[in-house]
Amino acid sequence: MNPDSYGYILVASLAGGFAGMLVMWNRSRSHSEGDNWLRRVMVLTAGTAAFACALIAFGKAFGGQSPLYAAVVMVLVTGWVALLHSAVSLPIPAPVLRVGAGEFRLLRIPGMGVRLFGAFLRHTPLRHLGGRVYLADLGHNPRVVLQGIRAAEIVHLWALLLCSPWLVFWIVQGWWVSLVCGLLVHVPLNVYPVLHLRYVTGRLERCAARTRRRARARPG
Repeated sequence: MNPDSYGYILVASLAGGFAGMLVMWNRSRSHSEGDNWLRRVMVLTAGTAAFACALIAFGKAFGGQSPLYAAVVMVLVTGWVALLHSAVSLPIPAPVLRVGAGEFRLLRIPGMGVRLFGAFLRHTPLRHLGGRVYLADLGHNPRVVLQGIRAAEIVHLWALLLCSPWLVFWIVQGWWVSLVCGLLVHVPLNVYPVLHLRYVTGRLERCAARTRRRARARPG
């Protein structure tokens, strides 16, 4: 690694860190103050510029074929999607977010590792990255939590979509080590979070259905 690379890494790290903090700040402001179009435009413009700067600078530091660059790309694309969703609310068809009984049974299988992944998230600082997705943090209000879970799932689903061209590009180029390193980041960063969020959604929806049935059956 040549001396100039360290400067690029510093610039990229600062730009990426700034963009990440911007996502958290915008989420917090949106929850406390509501929607503000000027803030959304500023966040989207500044955040996109910061992510682009980080992507270019890391590319110059590591090189386009570097496995390290592949791992960084997965993180930056996911971060940019989170920024985009915090500003413009990315769409996902409602049927895609619905968790069927068969899928829920599959996600509950211990060998899938979904529940183990959820336990890992709950006991690490990573629990704060997904937004408002924990009952204990929101006064045990399932409706608010379900909204937060769906927002987080939308981010990861779009990240899955937008990371795919990179994966295809590395396959076409025959950069297999880059592909493997990208997947090693992509799977725990996006694939398993989607599976975990869908599992939790299924649990909440079924819990809510039982509550409604009990309420209807209660005399008076």
